[in-house]
Amino acid sequence: MEGRENRRVRRLAPGPPRARGSARLFFALWPDDATRAALADLSRTVHEQCGGRRVQEHNIHLTLVFLGDVRADLVPALQHMAGAMQGPPVDLVLNTAEYWRHNRVVCAGTKLCPSALRELCLRLGAGARDLGIRTEARDYVPHITLLRKAVRAPAQRDFSEIAWHASEFVLIRSAPRQGVVAYETIGRWALAAPEWSP
Repeated sequence: MEGRENRRVRRLAPGPPRARGSARLFFALWPDDATRAALADLSRTVHEQCGGRRVQEHNIHLTLVFLGDVRADLVPALQHMAGAMQGPPVDLVLNTAEYWRHNRVVCAGTKLCPSALRELCLRLGAGARDLGIRTEARDYVPHITLLRKAVRAPAQRDFSEIAWHASEFVLIRSAPRQGVVAYETIGRWALAAPEWSP
C-alpha cells in the first residue's frame, strides 16, 4: 500500500446514522487520467439527453465490493487480506449506457465482464466475509455511475468503446464532511500477476 491519501467529495444524501467506531468502505477500480476523461466526456453526452446531476469527474469509479459500515478494528485485517491478492490486470471495455429507472441513475456498463474482474470481486468478497463483513450475494454486474436523478433514459444504449486497462485496485473510505461525502483512499494494491493462482 502506498503512503499517499487521495480525497474526493460528492454531495451527501440523508441516510441512517453510522455506528460509532466504524467506517463506510468499498473496494474499487479508480480510472487513470485518460479513462477518466473519456468517461467524463460520456457523462456530458448522456447528461444532455437524460438530465439529472453528473457525478463529479474526480469521483468516477467502478465499485468492486461494497462493504458498508466496517468496524475500525477490522480495517487492518481487511487491508492485509487485500494486500495478499496476487491477480492480473483487468482489461475492461465499456460500451453501454444503462438507465436504472428504480433509482434514476445512468451508468456506463459492458456487454462482457472480464474473467479477471469477476475473479477479483469474488476473492475480495470472500476475504471480507471471512472477516465477518457482510457483502452482497448477487452476481456482480460492473457499472460506473455517471448521472444521478436522471429524468429519462439515454437516446441510445450503445456508444463508442472505452478501453480501460486497470493495473491496481483501491480501498476507499467515504465519510460525511460538511454536507458532502469525501472519498479517501486508504489502500492501494497492484494487479500485476500473469494470472490468478488456483
